[in-house]
Amino acid sequence: MMRKLGVFLTTACLLAPLSPVVVAETRSAFVVIDKVDDNKTIGELKPAYVDFAFREAPRVSIDEVIDRYIQLINRADDPRIQALALLRMESLEDRYGSLRPDGFFTDALWDTAIEVYRKVIALPPATESQREPFSRDLLQYQLAKALDMRGRQQESLTALQTLLERFPSSGFATEAQFRIAEAQYTRGEYELAEENYREVSRSNNAALIPKAQYMLAWSMYKNDRNQAAIDQFLNVLVDIQSNAYPDESNNQAVEDDVARIISVIATQNGGESFLNASMARQGNTDLAAVLYKGLYTYQLGQERFQDAANVAEGYIQRFARTPERPSFHELKLQAFEAGKLPQLVWQERERYVDELGQYSDYWKQLTPEEQNALRPRLFGFREELGRRAYSLAQADAKAGAITNSQAHFDSAAEHFTAMLQLSPEDQRNAEISFLLGDTWLQLGALAKAVEAYDQAGYAYEPTPAAADAAYAGITTRTRMIEQLPTDDSEDRNSLVEARISAAIRFGDTYAQDDRSGKVVLLAANDLYQAKRYDAALVQAKRVIELTQNATHQLDAHEIAGSSAFELGEFAQAERSFDAAIILVDDRQNELNAAERTRRADLMTSYVASIYKQGEAWEEKGDMNGALQEYLRVVAVAPTSPLAESARYDAAMRALDIKDWELAIDLMKVYRKKHPSTELAKGIPAKLAFAFDALDQPGQAGDALAESLEQQPADERRQTLLQVAGFYREAGRSSDLVKTLQAYARDYPQPFDAAVDVRYELYTLASAPASPASVRKQVATLRDDLISFERSGGSSRTGQSRALAAEAAWARTEASRDQFEAIALSLPLNASLEKKTAALRALVADIEQSQSYAIARYTTAANHTLGDAYLTLSRDILESERPEGLNPLEGEQYTILLEDQAYPFEEKAIGILEGNVSVMQQGIYDVYVQQSIDSLSQLLPVRYNKKETLIDVAPSIR
Repeated sequence: MMRKLGVFLTTACLLAPLSPVVVAETRSAFVVIDKVDDNKTIGELKPAYVDFAFREAPRVSIDEVIDRYIQLINRADDPRIQALALLRMESLEDRYGSLRPDGFFTDALWDTAIEVYRKVIALPPATESQREPFSRDLLQYQLAKALDMRGRQQESLTALQTLLERFPSSGFATEAQFRIAEAQYTRGEYELAEENYREVSRSNNAALIPKAQYMLAWSMYKNDRNQAAIDQFLNVLVDIQSNAYPDESNNQAVEDDVARIISVIATQNGGESFLNASMARQGNTDLAAVLYKGLYTYQLGQERFQDAANVAEGYIQRFARTPERPSFHELKLQAFEAGKLPQLVWQERERYVDELGQYSDYWKQLTPEEQNALRPRLFGFREELGRRAYSLAQADAKAGAITNSQAHFDSAAEHFTAMLQLSPEDQRNAEISFLLGDTWLQLGALAKAVEAYDQAGYAYEPTPAAADAAYAGITTRTRMIEQLPTDDSEDRNSLVEARISAAIRFGDTYAQDDRSGKVVLLAANDLYQAKRYDAALVQAKRVIELTQNATHQLDAHEIAGSSAFELGEFAQAERSFDAAIILVDDRQNELNAAERTRRADLMTSYVASIYKQGEAWEEKGDMNGALQEYLRVVAVAPTSPLAESARYDAAMRALDIKDWELAIDLMKVYRKKHPSTELAKGIPAKLAFAFDALDQPGQAGDALAESLEQQPADERRQTLLQVAGFYREAGRSSDLVKTLQAYARDYPQPFDAAVDVRYELYTLASAPASPASVRKQVATLRDDLISFERSGGSSRTGQSRALAAEAAWARTEASRDQFEAIALSLPLNASLEKKTAALRALVADIEQSQSYAIARYTTAANHTLGDAYLTLSRDILESERPEGLNPLEGEQYTILLEDQAYPFEEKAIGILEGNVSVMQQGIYDVYVQQSIDSLSQLLPVRYNKKETLIDVAPSIR
């Protein structure tokens, strides 16, 4: 019967003193099995050269195909043909082997294959014309397989050795060498096996390298080369850890087995120190967790509990910050538990939570994922340790061992607190929180007790003890407040705030509890004192609904009114204060001093609520509504302090709704009743606004002018301008001039405004309709404007220059008129001197006008200057002649005058031509034209030419 196995060669090695056998297989991963029968083989080949172009099933049955190949093998005379047929059968078996579970080859056929392969191999090499469809190394490999399939292992190995010798470069050489090494290992020839495994490890056969590496380590170990073996085993582990062989399916089994054999070697050679030395040689501690765990497991299996615990402790000490550390604490606990050492178990649990818990340095360097993985174990240990400590504390307290009891309570509190922080959402924490509260209470830590009681009462699903825990939190807070020094206001406020929250929470959560009523009133009062007005209002209303006690209702109405007032709910506040006043007035006995004071305070609050409603209407934009509320305040309490503000605000709101006459009346009343207030200072401006709205600018100016003396300088400056504006609009020139003169006198800055004011004064003085007293100041005001603007330095602007230039030009024109008005008479020298003096003044004014560099004044100045020289020339020529001159003397006198006048005319022509030349710059105005006109008379040939239009022929165009 044919044997059908999955691998070509069998090689097994006994891992003494370990029981399993590790088998290396050519095309699959390592497997660990309990036993391999001696008569079984491993291995099946897949001929590499056989390929099919099609992938469809054959058209004839597989049995028929096989029968035809067998007939061919039996009948063929040429062994090459027989070999080819055999190879094709093996290829078919690879593809369709599932169709024939018993296999395609019988023992007899394998024998035939052995004979055929040997014949072909023995043949002389094929010639070029006899090219074989297969290689001789393939046939040699197939011969080894056939011999193995017939159980002739030694011959199979010999065939593989021949393959290596004859075909060292064959693609089958590495696998052949691996098979030989396995056979050598099985026979105990470990040194030879080591050599062959090493050669395979250096090859490029990715499938065999991991197996060869592994078996190389075993060969070294079997050859008593422990140090080399452990180094090689470490190399195997490094490769597995680095995922060097991702296709290997049983890496974990190999890792476990390697860790176990390393543990055996380490135990035989010093244990933990041997491991550390080996890792040091490797220069790699990444395998520490695997190696230490393997050594621990081996020691524990030998029931060497303390040694196993020491191994775990060794890892903890050496690798204290690794993610694997917690597992070694667990291993240590397991060793103590297995060794029945309870005291050490408790100590190790304490150490576990201390050194690995959420307060430890180790915890801080973990990732969130690593922390979450550690939480459940920490929580469990904390609970066990906390309950044990609590029980011990109670027992010690009962026995009178107070010191020990306190220590155990401290320990219990530590563990319970850590549990709550570690896993806040765990429902087991409800009971733990109550226990923690009692624990802190025993220790006198009231604040911590309150926190724990609250958590027990509210943080989890309700329990029968939840209301008791919540109420215990409130009573404990009260004890804390009572124990505070009277001057410790900050802590007291904090505690009262906490009691408020607790009381409201209790009332909301446990409304049916008999204790809830008195808690609500306490909450309402504390809430108001703590300025939590919205909540105070809610709780005060609850009290009013729950009780008929007049005193309690009075308190509740006052709290409600005060809270509503602070919240801006002023209509509600008015109703509450009104109800409180009614309750006070309804008392049958005469009010005592304290009650009268309280009623007065309630009345003040009542009026303030009405006033605030006015402000609320303002915020909503309803100014008429606000006006009515303010008038209501004045009507309800005309002598109250708020009446003053209400009168003022009513006047302002009258302004807002444009009821100008009402606003004016209210402002006058306010100023009369409260003349010394700060607000009264602003009344004049607002009166001015109202008068202006009524189109009464004169009264507006008068009203605004009243405030000038009380205003600071900058504000007064602005007000003067406003007053001037009103007087200007009213046409009150005298008042306007006085106002502007006051501004000019007191405010040289800002410069632009000061220039504008002086300019307006100048224009007012220039106006024919101005009073004579103003008009006679025109020259002074004009010169003041010019000199003030010129002194402005860097403050001067284009606008200020333009205004000053206008005034300067006006002065120039006045100088021109004065110059032209002087006639040349006898004696000529005297009148000519007077005329030339006027000319010099005119030239100075012209030069100043030109200095502003304003085009329209520049051309005007140039023309005026030229015209002045021309006038002087003409006046000289036309001047009065002395009497008594004969004709000759008269002619000589005329020549003398011409000599005097000619230079002035030439100078005039030069100036006028210069003025005309600006046309080349694109400048042209009336003064340029006037210069042209003057030149036309002086130089007609040049300047009085007539234009002639010439028609151009179309051909030229």
